[in-house]
Amino acid sequence: MSRAGRDPESVLEDVTITVGRSATPPDAAIANDVPLSPSEPLSPFGRTPQPPSTLYLRSAAFATPEASVDLTFESADESASDIDLDTGTVPVATGPPTLSWEYHDGDGWTPLPVETDGTDALRTPGTVTVSVPADAAATTVSGHRGPWIRVRLVAGAYRDQVPTFGGLSVAFDGPERTPRLATAANGTTATVDSLPVRPFRGRADADRTLYLGFDAPLRGGPLSLLWSLADAGDGTVLVWERRRASDGEWVAVEVDDRTGGLSASGVVRLYVDGETTATTEFGEARHWLRVRAPDGWDETPTVAAVDPNAVRASNTRSVTVEPLGSSDGRPNQRFECPDATVLDPDLWVEESGRLADGDRAALQAERPEDVEVESEAVWVRWDERSDFLGAGPDDRDVPDHGRLSASWSSTCSGSGGDSQSVASSRNWTSIAAVAPQTV
Repeated sequence: MSRAGRDPESVLEDVTITVGRSATPPDAAIANDVPLSPSEPLSPFGRTPQPPSTLYLRSAAFATPEASVDLTFESADESASDIDLDTGTVPVATGPPTLSWEYHDGDGWTPLPVETDGTDALRTPGTVTVSVPADAAATTVSGHRGPWIRVRLVAGAYRDQVPTFGGLSVAFDGPERTPRLATAANGTTATVDSLPVRPFRGRADADRTLYLGFDAPLRGGPLSLLWSLADAGDGTVLVWERRRASDGEWVAVEVDDRTGGLSASGVVRLYVDGETTATTEFGEARHWLRVRAPDGWDETPTVAAVDPNAVRASNTRSVTVEPLGSSDGRPNQRFECPDATVLDPDLWVEESGRLADGDRAALQAERPEDVEVESEAVWVRWDERSDFLGAGPDDRDVPDHGRLSASWSSTCSGSGGDSQSVASSRNWTSIAAVAPQTV
């Protein structure tokens, strides 16, 4: 058989199948209705080998028609082989032992062809080679059904010692056969009537290419595909394409690749100009996209899943008018936010206790959107700053929310002794959202 690898031009000129197995113990062995362990020392005809003592053997080898089967009776060590005949009251047969090897043909036991007997009728270690007839059939022995053979002591006797072996193994080679052949591609099969045949047909893709088929037309965008990578690649340029309905050519689509050429899990957004038309690839009519990697990868990514219609979601909660605490006028006080991290905080401080009427009027005129008056309460919005360099004693500043977590300091602006604190015993109030969690 010629080797068919990645070369699409490989041709299969000839093929044969041979079934066989190396030496292993038989599946079961029974001597005169007594189960034996084939991998341990055994006496095939028991302690009193007299006609019709019988050894039964079961193995898959005996279910392979025309197989040549080697039954190897291994040497036993001296202690195991030194077993005297236990004649008791049973008359001892005379003459050399005569064995009958038999198989079951579905109707009864019949002689089994013996090619060679290297054991001298099981008097010495060696190999017996038998041929499995074409009509060999399963039968039941001691309640166990399967492919069995047997060997019977039909005449004569073993003089002086019981035949004993260190173990028993079965090996076989089946006949060479020419199988029936068929080729399969994309869910369809075809019978091979004659050889040679080309078993593998490659595609014309010059680059590493992945095809994605959809059961509905693709139009506009974005079409979001979430790529989950088991192993990330080292990143490469990916070319995304679709079939053009007018001439069947592959044309590029606009893409926003957030995976870095499959160097990380992420979302790829595609924008299809017009509408796709179903075409047939791999025997399937689908609306096809493909992605090519012209430059390949040094480290190839492994894709665990591709999920369409992916969107980014945030698990957030909006909190309005949440009291944070009250100041007693001392500097460096801190007030805890119940939730962290805070996104887009909007911090208001009630300042009626430190603003004179004129100061309040001036502040309302200067920052009307940052001052709210509710009955006797005067609420002033404080600003976010990345640092307090250059801040004055009258500035109303807090650290920017990128530096905030679960607490804010009540020391709000200025430096050293010039820093002012919230001097009233009123509540701070925040309108904020908590940190997003992508789902």
